[in-house]
This record gives sequence, structure tokens and C-alpha cells, in this order.
Amino acid sequence: MIRLVLACLLGCDLLAAPTPPPLAVPPRPGVPQVSRQVDVETLRALLEAPSDHVRVYVFWASWCAPCIAEFPILKSFAAQHPDVDVVLVNVDSLAVQSARVPGLVSRHGLLQLEHIWLVSSDPNRALKQAVTDWPEAIPTALVVRPDGVRQAMHVESVDGATLASSVRAARQPRPKQP
Repeated sequence: MIRLVLACLLGCDLLAAPTPPPLAVPPRPGVPQVSRQVDVETLRALLEAPSDHVRVYVFWASWCAPCIAEFPILKSFAAQHPDVDVVLVNVDSLAVQSARVPGLVSRHGLLQLEHIWLVSSDPNRALKQAVTDWPEAIPTALVVRPDGVRQAMHVESVDGATLASSVRAARQPRPKQP
């Protein structure tokens, strides 16, 4: 029933495909303006794609207390580093995503960040497919260089200074391979 309601809200037929293509979520109060649902293949492609900026992908869930505790750090980091794309990747079930995630994001003042909602019946298995050496722990932050190569993986909580250090390293030219 929840999938049907969400499908109607999003203007697409989620019931027809078990892993839907990326969907743009229409602007609604309390929902981030830059938000989309992705399947495992799309997530992997996003993580490895070249970009104009260093990116920080933070994997989290609404039931994860350390994830929620990290929100003020991420909000502050994003404000201090506007040239870094901070992307929150939610790994809750689809039902939880639609019921709890928008309120959490709004309450913590994170509407300005990009949000990705992983669509999977088994998020842990999907993350193992999407992220090389997935640690099976959240929160996990990946710092990705502009060339799409992962610079760092921070498992469990990360502080702003550690993120800043990883971002600085990600901005450095990569040494040429012999």
C-alpha cells in the first residue's frame, strides 16, 4: 500500500519494476529540493562518475543514532566547504524513507544538501554491490575525487577535521603511475 501511495505521489509506477530508475522527487514541504531514488547500479555509477567537485557521500539510516548525531557535523562541514558536494545516502526501507526521512532531514536543517534514497529490498546486499569493500557499518562516509576515484572511507562517525583532511588530499593531483 505504501509503495502504491508513493508511486502516485511521484507520478510513476514503482509496482511495475522491482528496481526503478532514478526518480526526481517533486518539490514538497519538508522534502529536500535535490533528492532522488536510485537503484544499486545507479548508485555505483554515481560513486564512480567524474565530477567538477570533490564529493562526500554519507550513508545513513533513520534508526542509526550515530548517523543522526553526525548531522550537525555534516551541516557545518557543508556550510564551510561550499565547493564540496555533500550527499546523504539514505539506506532505510522505502516505507521508512517516505514516513520518517523527510521529517528528520527538515528538523536537522539539511534540506540544502543533496539526498539519495537507495531503493532496495536488501540495502546491505545492495551496498556490497555498489561500494567496493563495503564495511557493513553506518554511518560511513566516502570522499570521492573529481576523477571519480575514492580518496577515503570513514567508517562509523567522522568529525569535520577528518573530512577536511580527506577533502584536501582528494584535491591533490594523483601521482602518475610508472
